[in-house]
Amino acid sequence: MTIKRAKELVQNSEMEEIEVKEREKRAELNLEGYTWKEEKVTYGGIQQIWLIVTSEKRQISDLKKLENNLKKEKDKMERILKSLQKEELKIPNKPDIN
Repeated sequence: MTIKRAKELVQNSEMEEIEVKEREKRAELNLEGYTWKEEKVTYGGIQQIWLIVTSEKRQISDLKKLENNLKKEKDKMERILKSLQKEELKIPNKPDIN
């Protein structure tokens, strides 16, 4: 298993809600908002079971952080554009063609 393959698994796996029985068994762990998927993979000739877990709260947090970073980058680009618009363009002298 390579890191590339692991990323593919995470991106392409259909996540499943945690079953009611599992949720009841692990009630004290507060698994609300979590989904998971088991994937069987072979690494170095050894079969393994990988557990891919996602959290709704983590996804929301990541999206909020991404939005903030995009806003900062947009604001930065707008300041640069505004600065460039204030600059006077210097056009080299055109030679007379006669």
